[in-house]
Amino acid sequence: GSGKTLAYVLPLLQQLKQQELFTGYERRSKRPRVLILAPTRELALQITSVCKSLSHSAKISIQGLVGGVGKGVQRKQLANRPVDVVIATPGRLLQDWKEGFLFLGQVQTVVVDEMDTMLEQGFQRDLLELLYPLLYTASPAEIDAIAAAQNNYNKHTMTLPLKESAPQIIMTSATNTQSIQKLNGDNPK
Repeated sequence: GSGKTLAYVLPLLQQLKQQELFTGYERRSKRPRVLILAPTRELALQITSVCKSLSHSAKISIQGLVGGVGKGVQRKQLANRPVDVVIATPGRLLQDWKEGFLFLGQVQTVVVDEMDTMLEQGFQRDLLELLYPLLYTASPAEIDAIAAAQNNYNKHTMTLPLKESAPQIIMTSATNTQSIQKLNGDNPK
């Protein structure tokens, strides 16, 4: 209703198309450049529908990954054609990633839609499991060592080394809840 999905999808689709046209980027199966995470199956399907309607003429491939639909069908679509954008619920995305049906090394942008709902519905662990390997060079053991060296035993407030190729993270929300303010910390950039 408010146009929030269009506000982030249109620039992302334009960016993907420009990358193909001006840098010669080769699209590959199982390797999306954009991830869009949604807290519910219904929202993921709605976003997928909007993305597909916008991307058809630009020849940008969109794939939804949600529960309630046969895994085999979704995995076959990932394997048989290039994929540019994956829209998923965190649980299904994690499952497909861990089982080797999806590789996240080419991800340039991650959109976490309805971040307030994600936090309220308890998706923190799934989000951390997905985002930490995309953003940081440190392994969990190295994070513990960094925490000890910094005398900082709160892993959520410590400074970690970012990957050079870390994706851009976009968080959307209808409201700026206390959970989101806490997540953003003192430096919401």
